[in-house]
Amino acid sequence: KCFQMLGFDILLDSRNKAWLLEVNAAPSFNTGSALDDYLKVSLVESSLFAMRYISNADVERAKTLQKQHQLKRALKSQMSLLRWRERRARRQ
Repeated sequence: KCFQMLGFDILLDSRNKAWLLEVNAAPSFNTGSALDDYLKVSLVESSLFAMRYISNADVERAKTLQKQHQLKRALKSQMSLLRWRERRARRQ
């Protein structure tokens, strides 16, 4: 089984008419925002699921791991902020 992902650059005009600008044979999967990340991860998951390379359980497990990772990052940021506040309070 094999497939290829193509990237389509589309422009919407003031009437919401779509204009195809270009088709990329090797689209970038870099992400620059949360929305970009969500769209690209969903695209890859859907494609792999359609090709039967992954199951629903795999997708749910990946989502759980991603949420855990996000929680760990948030906790780490909060802890860094608390340590910074403590250091600042000691200096005063």
